[in-house]
Amino acid sequence: MSQLYELRSARTPLDTEATPPKAMLLHLRRSIPAAHSGSARIRQRGTLETMYLDSAHVATSIDRCADEVCAFVSDPRNLPAWAAGLAQSGVQLIDGGWIVESPVGRVKVAFVPPNAFGVADHDVTLPSGEVVVNPLRIVPNADGCDVIFTVRRRDGKSAAEFAADIDTVTADLATLRRLMEQR
Repeated sequence: MSQLYELRSARTPLDTEATPPKAMLLHLRRSIPAAHSGSARIRQRGTLETMYLDSAHVATSIDRCADEVCAFVSDPRNLPAWAAGLAQSGVQLIDGGWIVESPVGRVKVAFVPPNAFGVADHDVTLPSGEVVVNPLRIVPNADGCDVIFTVRRRDGKSAAEFAADIDTVTADLATLRRLMEQR
């Protein structure tokens, strides 16, 4: 797919006068094959075209402090304990990358660096080389926390496959809750 990005502005960067947001646009033109699967969508807003994927937010509340939960989920070595949808066996550190045996074969998992914001996003590189971005947030909730995982419908996946991914993440978060509340 070819991409062309253009910045269009009705003002210079030094212009401090209030300018309507529509005056400054990032215009994205994307060539999409006619056989496009339909899981990614093009949205037209004025002169701005954007592309987005269908997504679902799967959440659970855990009676454990957010810092403890975030530290646990952000450690790739803990994946087999709570994320059966991703890690079926031990995790190995190979050449600086975390390698996991998953239901789709060997995958590489890379978490964002540890942070104080409850962000545990991680990229999963599939055997095909496709990288799946997985937003994961741990948000304080009184003495406990809420864990929110965004499941995105990957291009080419059917509605049934998307629903199965949501079910898998739901089961994984239930396991995480059970483990964290037993500690």
